[in-house]
Amino acid sequence: LINHTRLGAAGEHIAAAALILGGWSPSIINADGFDIIAVRKGATMRVQVKATKKPFLPSQYQWSCSVGKQKRPLTIADCDVLAFTVLDLRRTLFVPVARVCDQITFKLPIARLHEADIEHESLTAVTFAF
Repeated sequence: LINHTRLGAAGEHIAAAALILGGWSPSIINADGFDIIAVRKGATMRVQVKATKKPFLPSQYQWSCSVGKQKRPLTIADCDVLAFTVLDLRRTLFVPVARVCDQITFKLPIARLHEADIEHESLTAVTFAF
């Protein structure tokens, strides 16, 4: 069995590996609002990792994109990027926090995570501004 802490730690390492392959230098730090600080060519990116171990429904994954018992949606004040990680596929989808700042959950069809370049494409898209 995997508890919540181990699930989060595994997700952080999977996301960190994707960041390394994308040319970033990540450090897992578990600060308030974000789990990873990543640096590349003088740019800094705060990454909040959200992990799940299996699909929520037969056709989709679902993650929480909120913080605290009050389920406050994450904002740019918390982090720059969300890393939605799935343990069963060992893959990560990177999404700018501004895209989900009004949501408490994020849902994604399973097929999207099976796309060959999902990590690279999503990381390139979110880091274009950095």
